[in-house]
Amino acid sequence: MHAVGGEIIYVGKAKNLKNRVSSYFLKTDHPPKVAAMVSHVADFEFIITNSESEAFVLENNLIKEHKPKYNILLKDDKNYLSIQITTQEEYPRLILTRKRVPDGSRYFGPYTTGQSAKELVRILKKIFRLPHCGKQFPRDMNKDRPCLYHDMGSCDALCSGAVSPEEHAKKIEGVISFLSGNQKKLILELEEQMLSASENLEFERAAVLRDEIAGLKGLSSKQLVSAADGQSMDMIAAVFSEGDACVYVFHIRGGLLLGNRTYTFTQTSQMDESVFMSNFLTQLYAEQEIPPSIYVSILPDDSSFLEEEFSKKRGSKVSLIVPQRGEKKDLLQLGLRNAKKALQDYKLSELSKTANNSVLEELKSTLKLSTTPLRIESYDISHISGTDTVGVMIVYDRAKPDKKSYRKFNLTNHKGDTDSQRELLFRRFSHAEKETDALIQGTLEEDDAKFALLPDLILIDGGTQQVHVCEEVMKDFGLSIPVFGLVKDDKHRTRAVTDADGYEASVTPGSPLFRFLTAMQDEVHRYAITTHRKKREKKLSQSDLSSIPGVGEKRQAALLRYFGSIAVIRGKNEKEIAACPGIDKKTAAQIYAWFHKKD
Repeated sequence: MHAVGGEIIYVGKAKNLKNRVSSYFLKTDHPPKVAAMVSHVADFEFIITNSESEAFVLENNLIKEHKPKYNILLKDDKNYLSIQITTQEEYPRLILTRKRVPDGSRYFGPYTTGQSAKELVRILKKIFRLPHCGKQFPRDMNKDRPCLYHDMGSCDALCSGAVSPEEHAKKIEGVISFLSGNQKKLILELEEQMLSASENLEFERAAVLRDEIAGLKGLSSKQLVSAADGQSMDMIAAVFSEGDACVYVFHIRGGLLLGNRTYTFTQTSQMDESVFMSNFLTQLYAEQEIPPSIYVSILPDDSSFLEEEFSKKRGSKVSLIVPQRGEKKDLLQLGLRNAKKALQDYKLSELSKTANNSVLEELKSTLKLSTTPLRIESYDISHISGTDTVGVMIVYDRAKPDKKSYRKFNLTNHKGDTDSQRELLFRRFSHAEKETDALIQGTLEEDDAKFALLPDLILIDGGTQQVHVCEEVMKDFGLSIPVFGLVKDDKHRTRAVTDADGYEASVTPGSPLFRFLTAMQDEVHRYAITTHRKKREKKLSQSDLSSIPGVGEKRQAALLRYFGSIAVIRGKNEKEIAACPGIDKKTAAQIYAWFHKKD
């Protein structure tokens, strides 16, 4: 369905096109959302497919491509990692990826925390002694000597050509079995092989299998057991409230909870709940791994059709079920409680955003900006008498501190604050220029870029001179970003905002904008002071300890970890210093003598 300007505002499928389309225009008792959609429909077009299955796939593809206003839209999963096994290759690899492509690989996940996915891959590679490097085989075989991982017993040195494709395939089968939820079955098979090897006096192989079994058992025990019968399933709970909806998903494989996901939607509860769930499931499993059992809080009217389509994709039977009793119903109730809490948090967050948006709109009006400054950066310098100079950059995203985007710089120019500021800004924008070039060339992933994203507004902690410096540096890089300085009064409080020409926009004390600008000014100052203090403390601790004969980096770290500070160490006698792990009596005597040689 198209709006007046030709924009696609809704995509749907129908067995009977006449009945489906006419139902929109002949009925008068539509829910508000459907009524709103119908009022905007100016034209519609249709595509005939050979089967329901084709319509199923086409609907999902069109929704993804055009993102119609009145369809449910699942956001991209680019922030979540999946485990990819390149089964289409002669020697399959075990790698992490954020993108799923139909290249014949097996995918597991996505995993809700990147750390858990990375740790899982690391341990599986160690247990099955798979390559830890990024080489591709057989292309990279016999080019280098086996690496340190082989010497440590964590890799069978596939790169040496000593492992056959059949042997490697068995390892990969074990990894797939484990990730598919068949941990117990895999462990039993390995235990049988271990006993057989032991009976045949193959003690070295038995020892290797023993270590594999211990590793797999340890890996399984780290995960939360959620289903006593060891099933693989997804639990999907949906709640609706005042025009919004939230879906909470538990991913369970082999009775182990591998992760959970939350999806929040606005203006969808006016839609029939069955249609909502059908659309959600269609998009959720368009690319994700489909388990044999999917437990839902609402059974879609077309559940039989969905089961048939999911079964085709999985290659085995898939069931859609509303649990009525027992452990699965309890788990679904837990999902409903989580979904309700997540929806409440979302609504509170939206209220907070509304307040923040009003502050940003006021800032836009005060500074006479053409667009609302959603991303704001501020910079500050800190030093003591021109030594140990550091510069910092803080970022506010939609009026909230975005601490993961904060950056710090060890500055080399100590001639004055203006020169230090110039160096800070030059380095900030030169990093952005390099990363932008790398993104264009495809040598850098967007998620790995730390400086490429530029601000909508820059607020400098200073006056006209500091604003001039910033504009001069940006001009060298061909950038044009609004820059203003935060001017303080005699009591060191924010008084106004100034530009390079000396124009001052006053800010009413106590107003939301005043509090926002003061908070940002305090935050950039706090971050600069904290960064400078840490640098000085590190320098002092290293200089005091690193000069002592026999005290290297490891012993320095051990001393500071054990005693807490240089001052405490200075006050200890030889016996007390020797109590620190890693410090022998001779070294303790040297440390004591060093601190008391002046005495």
